[in-house]
Amino acid sequence: MSIYNLAPLIIEKNVNSNAQIVANYLKALKTNIIDKKDLFFENISPKAFSNYKTRYDAIILSQQECQQLIFEEIKTSVKTF
Repeated sequence: MSIYNLAPLIIEKNVNSNAQIVANYLKALKTNIIDKKDLFFENISPKAFSNYKTRYDAIILSQQECQQLIFEEIKTSVKTF
């Protein structure tokens, strides 16, 4: 497998799936809201977080957006030889 030719990801349409969680965090990081908002995942985040004024609900991202966010991070984080 080449880092430049990665196979497509299979992304569940469930906001609590691993890929959706990672993609939501990467999007929050990329849009500079990670330090200003509290990313909230229903049934995962502590219930007390639901009352925070800085609550930012995670959403189901498209297959394409999830894949793009994850692959961009892989390609910038993994050293190539």
